[in-house]
Amino acid sequence: MTNQDGAKQTHCSGYWSITRHWQADSNRLGKKWLRWYTDSFPSLTEANTYTVVVAAKTTSIAYETTPFPPDPNSSKSTINTVEREIREAGGDATAVPVDVRYTAQIENLVKETVRIYGSLDVLVYNSGAIWWSSVENTPTKRFQLMQKINPEGLYASVQASLPEFAKNGWKGRIIVVSPPIYSRFFRGKTAYAMGMFIITAAGPEGCG
Repeated sequence: MTNQDGAKQTHCSGYWSITRHWQADSNRLGKKWLRWYTDSFPSLTEANTYTVVVAAKTTSIAYETTPFPPDPNSSKSTINTVEREIREAGGDATAVPVDVRYTAQIENLVKETVRIYGSLDVLVYNSGAIWWSSVENTPTKRFQLMQKINPEGLYASVQASLPEFAKNGWKGRIIVVSPPIYSRFFRGKTAYAMGMFIITAAGPEGCG
């Protein structure tokens, strides 16, 4: 979706967390991500013991969704349809509604993950708000929204997860999905790029 000056405007408030037990965002998960997860973390998926907590703001009634599975880029794709996809692919999953703008909801998500499955082993943060436009054409409220969801949401998610990683002997993993930062990245999308730069800079520290 674009506005009149060509700015790309999409708002996706998704969040993942994986626990062998993991939590994850609703977009593009399903069977493809289960294969990726199994290949990437063989030590966590032995004997098919992985489980997934899928979290995002939008929900639906998965068993009333047709066609199924829905196009992952459509509004029909929600945490509930992803939960259904994972279960039908042979995994175990639970969908928990979360808006990453609110720290209390993130903290509750981690607590629910541990309550249901006993531990949190991997956190995947793929939430994002996008507005690609110049500073001149980016309202301050839009800038604040992007920072609330992008770097602040990540920070709150990492902070909420660290106590659980400590209980597991610091064997947890944090995966942050964000675009690469390159020399021309800021051109035409400064407000968005500022938050992504923070996320990239914080990545090694958060995962260390």
